[in-house]
Parts: sequence; C-alpha cells; structure tokens
Amino acid sequence: MALDQSNRYSDLSLKEEDLIKGGNHVLCAYIMKPKQGFFDYLGTAAHFAAESSTGTNVEVCTTDDFTKGVDALVYEIDEEKEIMKIAYPVDLFDRNMIDGRAMIVSFLTLAIGNNQGMGDIEYSKMMDFYVPPRYLRLFDGPNKNIVDMWRILGRPLVNGGMVVGTIIKPKLGLRPEPFADACYQFWLGGDFIKNDEPQGNQVFAPTRKIIPLIVDAMKRAQDETGEAKIFSANITADDPFEMIRRGEYILEEFGEFGHHVAFLVDGYVGGPTAITTCRRYFAN
Repeated sequence: MALDQSNRYSDLSLKEEDLIKGGNHVLCAYIMKPKQGFFDYLGTAAHFAAESSTGTNVEVCTTDDFTKGVDALVYEIDEEKEIMKIAYPVDLFDRNMIDGRAMIVSFLTLAIGNNQGMGDIEYSKMMDFYVPPRYLRLFDGPNKNIVDMWRILGRPLVNGGMVVGTIIKPKLGLRPEPFADACYQFWLGGDFIKNDEPQGNQVFAPTRKIIPLIVDAMKRAQDETGEAKIFSANITADDPFEMIRRGEYILEEFGEFGHHVAFLVDGYVGGPTAITTCRRYFAN
C-alpha cells in the first residue's frame, strides 16, 4: 500500500485567489473518485499530487528541503462532488534546452500522466486548469490571427468581416482532378479551403499530383474574381521530417502565393511535438 502522504502533499489553508495572485503555480481541477480499501478522499488526493510531482511510494533519503519546496499541493477538495484541486509550482515543469521555453508535453506529463494509472483511484479526469501569465508567456502560442487573414484577403484590418471557408467533401475518395475542381468552384464565391484531417497523401490522391492542381485552381479563381484565396494543407504525420518535407513541397508548389497557405496539424493525434514542429519550422 502507498504511503499516506496527506500531511506533506496537501494544504487546505491555501486560497485559490492567493495562489492566482502569487503567479507561481499552475492550478488544476479534477473529478476524482478513490477506490475502496485505500485512503480517505484527502489521502488519495495527496497521493495523486505526490505522484504528479516529487513523491515516491517509499521514503527516500535523497529528499531535502528544496525538493519539498516544489511539491504539488492539494489545496481544495469536495468529496461529495468528487472535486479536488492541485497547485503545481511552475518550476516543476520541463523547459527547452535551446531557448528555455515551456513545453506542453511536460504539463501533460505532470497533470495527466502517471496519475492516470494509479491503483487507489477509481477514476480521475482533469476538468479545468489555470496557467499564470508569466509561465503562459513561455509557450510559443499562435503567431497568426484573424487580422493576418484579413490582410491576405485584402480586407480592412479592423472589422474585416467574415471569412467564408469550407472543407471539400467527401473527405476521402475524391481523386485529384475532382478535388481541385471543387476547390475552384468554391473559391469563385468563398475565401478559405482547408483539408479535412484524414486528407493527406493517399494512393488515389498523392500529394505531388493534387497540390499542383489546387495551385492552378487557386490562381484561376483569383484571376476570375480579383480576390485572394487561402488554402490550409494537412501536413500531419508520425515523423517530424515527413511533416517538414510536406510543408516545403507545398510551399514550393504555391510559389509566389506561398503566403496564401496555412498548414493543418491534427494536434489530437499528432500531439504537441507535431504542432511545435510546424509552428517553429514554418514560423511565418
């Protein structure tokens, strides 16, 4: 049985407003139900916080006062509603070696990592979290917004209006020519087309065949309407080098209209590494 760590990894005197004001903790709210036969609610929550930070299931001689200073702490519980809240010191989270920036993978590892397989917990799920501004600024974040789209489309940069977009359907099964023709037809009245997440380099619609046809469709639609168009191409892949190759090829094909291209990364399946690869390699 795990150690009862409620004394070390909980402090119910802490107030959420004070933790937010201090700006030194990431705050996470969970739904959690303990398994019967283990600890009470607070004891289980404290074990969860220990597993998510500096704790072990046995006493170790290497723990010192500094280690205890970066413990994650349970600061609020409501057993009836199955709610627990944990404060994670920002110093717990991993940083890039190359630039000191923050990592989403580190946040996920601590907040919903090992603690999801604990034997004394029936179920747990993170419902909400708060990131203090000084730590939030260490993440890359988006580098484009709606103003950039308005600029490309030749719109006013304030209140530039609705951008009309679509996803060509069916999402799978169209060969290059019908797909590109559908793009052209939509662009005669619309602004923005994005790949659906499953669309990529299928054997019946290889990237090297379909992208040149989409480029041609965009150019013809722009010539006919006198308006700029935007295409978002899916470059999601298992291998970051494959993502980069796809992105480079697409930009090469669009040429002078490369700034009319966005890249789609399916973050749900590709994860933070895929998103960050695209965000950093194709920063503009």
